[in-house]
Order: sequence, then C-alpha cells, then structure tokens
Amino acid sequence: MLPQILAVLAIISAQSCLASLVTQGPWIVNSTTGVRVRLRCVNWYGAHQELFVVGGLELRSVSELTNSIKSTGANCVRIPYSIEMVKYNPVVPAHAIAGISQADLCNATARALDVMDCVVRHLQARGILIILNNHNSWGTWVGANAEKHDQGLWDLPGYSVEDWIQSLEALARRYRVAGFDLRNEIHDQDGKRITWGESQDLRTDWLAASTAAYERIRSIDPEPLAIVGGLCWNTDLRAMAKRVGPLRAFNDKKLVYTVHVYTFSFWWTENDDMVTRILTPALAAASVVALAASAACFALTHARQTAANPGKHSYKQLEQQKQEPLAPIPAFAMILAILGTSLVFHAGWLALSASFSDVSRAAGCSTVAADAQWLVVASAVLVSISGLCLLCLPCVLHRLTCVFVLGCTCLWLGLLLLSLSLTGFYLSTDTAYHDSLGLWALQDRAVPVWVSEFGTGRPSEWKFRLIWDFIRNKYDLDFAYWAFNGRAWKYNEWGSEPFGLMDDEYSTWRLPGLMKDVFS
Repeated sequence: MLPQILAVLAIISAQSCLASLVTQGPWIVNSTTGVRVRLRCVNWYGAHQELFVVGGLELRSVSELTNSIKSTGANCVRIPYSIEMVKYNPVVPAHAIAGISQADLCNATARALDVMDCVVRHLQARGILIILNNHNSWGTWVGANAEKHDQGLWDLPGYSVEDWIQSLEALARRYRVAGFDLRNEIHDQDGKRITWGESQDLRTDWLAASTAAYERIRSIDPEPLAIVGGLCWNTDLRAMAKRVGPLRAFNDKKLVYTVHVYTFSFWWTENDDMVTRILTPALAAASVVALAASAACFALTHARQTAANPGKHSYKQLEQQKQEPLAPIPAFAMILAILGTSLVFHAGWLALSASFSDVSRAAGCSTVAADAQWLVVASAVLVSISGLCLLCLPCVLHRLTCVFVLGCTCLWLGLLLLSLSLTGFYLSTDTAYHDSLGLWALQDRAVPVWVSEFGTGRPSEWKFRLIWDFIRNKYDLDFAYWAFNGRAWKYNEWGSEPFGLMDDEYSTWRLPGLMKDVFS
C-alpha cells in the first residue's frame, strides 16, 4: 500500500509545478518566478499507432524507460496519441506491453488508457513535464515513409471535429499536463484548403478550430499551454504572425506555436547531391557555351554590318569574305528580335514556377504555392509580350540576318541556364536553408515557438548541424527531439528507429554524443 501512496504524493507534487507555465513574449516562463523554462523534450511515440501504447514497453518496464528518459537530461516528453485510442480505449495486445512489471503498479486491465495512466504517473513522479499531442485520428504510422499521408485534417470520415475536441477534453479531465499540442502537421487535403482566420468553419479554418478546442480545454483545466501547429505540415507560421490566435489563449499567456523540421524537410534536398555536384555545374557550363555562341553570332553580325557601310575598308573586307553586302539592321528590328527571342527565358521560368506551385499545392501547402504565384503571373505576362514580338518578327525578318536572331536566342538561353545554375549554387548554401526556415516568422515574434519534432540518424551531417545551430544558437528555441524510441512499429512488425536515442533493445544509447549535445 505504501508504494501506491508514495506514487500518488509524487503525482500531486509534480502536478503542482505544472500549473506555473505561462508565456512572456517569445518565451515560456514560470509564472511565479518569471524565470524562463526551456522545454528540452523528447518524443515518445507509439500510442498514436495500431498498438496504442508508447514504444519500448514490449521489452522494458515503465520504470526502466522513464528512468532512461530522465537520464538524458530532458525535462519534458511529447506523447503523440490518436483519437481512436481515446475514443475506443482498446485492449492492448499482450506482446506490446510484455515488459511491464508488477513493480510498475500498472492497472492489470491493459487497456490503452490504463497503460497511459501508468506512463503519465511515472513521468510525473520523476518531475518530467508532459505534452500530449493529437497526432492523428485512426491509429497508424503517419509522416515520412507512411503508407498513407491522409490525416492532415482534424475532420475526417469516422472522426469528426467533435471527436477531435472530445479526445482533448477527455485527456484534460484525466491528466494534469503541461500542454496540449492540438493537432499534428495539418495540411490541405481532399480538396479542402486550410485557412487561418478566413472563416468560422471549424472543419477547414485552423484558427476557428484551435480556438474552439482551447475554449473546451480551458473550461476543464485553464493551466495547460495551448500549442498550435503551423500550416503546411507544421512549417509555416506567417499567417499566425500576422494574426495571433487563438486570442483568448494569447491573452491568458498560454499560447505557443509549434513547427517541425528535418533534413528532408527542404524541397530541394531529396536529390541535393545530384543538384549540387552534377546538375548545377552542367547548367553553368552550358550557359557559358550558349553565351559564347551568342557573342560569336553578334560579332559576325557586327562584322557584316560594318562591311555593309560605304568605304574602301568595308568593301575590301567584303571582297575578302566573298560575301554580298547587307543592308544595316534598323534599331527597332533589333529590339523586336531581342524581345521576341526572350520567350526562351520567360517560358523557362514560367514552367519552373508553375511546376513549383502545382507541386506545393498537391503536397497540401497552398500557402507556399502562393509564394510562386507572383513569379507565375509575371512570367506569364512576359511570355505574352515576347510571344507577340516573336509573331511580329517575320515582318522584319528580311532586314535581319539569321545569325543575329540565333545570337539573341543563344543569349536568352544562356541567361536562363545561368540563372538556373546560380539558383542551384544558392540552394547549396546555408543561406538557402535559413531563408526557408524564415517561414517560421521568428523575427519579433509575440508568441513562443517550440520545435516539437526534429531529429537525425547522422548527427555529423552538415544539414543537421545547420538546423541544430539555427534552433539552439541563432534563436534559442524550445524543442522536442524525435525520438526516444529505439524501435518503430511499421507494417505490422518492429524495425529499427534510425533517429532513436536508444538502441533496438532499449538497453543503451544509440547516439550518446548527440544526446549529450542536445540535452546538455
């Protein structure tokens, strides 16, 4: 009986500390002391999947796993869950909790929420803050390498907006936690465009939906932080920076925004080696060839134009070249040729910008797709103008030489290839990554930003070091490393978690140097 009493006292003691988290400008602070509380968290996932419990319990006890988390130096844990887990509270497969021991003092009924009760109790007994994250609706792996990427909405067939909010309410009644990460990686889906403050539709407007969720949680427990993810898979906070909300959460000093980032989060990095080592140098070389050809054509045209002028030197030169003199090319004809052949340049950028916009929109990121719209429109206008000039070109073609037209075409082709190669060189620099992370709108932010997912299997990779430097040194952001887990449940079997802090057996650290670097 004594262990149970001590456990309850530990929970009460831990919960008494949780109520002190509030926001102050860009930071999370202790409301009593005003001292900043840096969230150095780990993600402990699994409850959002088909087994409905956090990973590792198939091998180790709750005590062992929570002691391991404590030993990392992390002061909080982000636990993803599914609406299905809360709504139906299913019986957990025996093999998923084979490591739980009697000493853990867990409820023997082995339903999902019973196991969650035990996990929460052990974490709070060790003074570790807990943030619950509604990761998805039905239990499965989502995100990178998932079989389906179709849970970017909080309103889905079988799981309505009300189901989503009720799952948050149920956990708010059951636990006293540091915060609720309201929904994971929202994005446009199934023809629905996610907006921010453009309507009061709880099914598609993220500001309206997160406001409704916060109000319901607040009526049960006013203490947890309300953590709102950015648009476009938790990457874009620009709309939130322009219109802060939910407003009551902001006024209550409980509002936090959250973002995710991995080395594969940048659209150009999937084939970055090919871009930087092969494609970019090839484009640069091709642009040099095209520009050289253009210069040669212009030089030849100039020579023939000079020879066409009266004078003994000109006729002598013509006689040497065995060519007939040509009439000088009028200035307006030259201008028409230059404008008409610019179609090559403008059409190239129109195709690229339209492709980027279409791909972004197909990925569920209409806000990012909109960034390319100005380039699409501008390129389309210039294509129209150059196209008209090109149509008019035959009218003055008798006054032009084919060599001059070819030179103009090579000029614009060279400029297109050069601009593409410079873009490729830019994408290989730190500046490009920092500019992409500008979607987080961190300058002069009025709300704390928590990086609730980032991780790597290669700590020495320069892209990860750049991300980590951005998080820790440039902006000193709160974070949650993905992940504590040593193994991942995918496709109905266990596999190694390459980003995991622990090894496959949960017996030692997979990346001890990284763990020390992150949590020191």
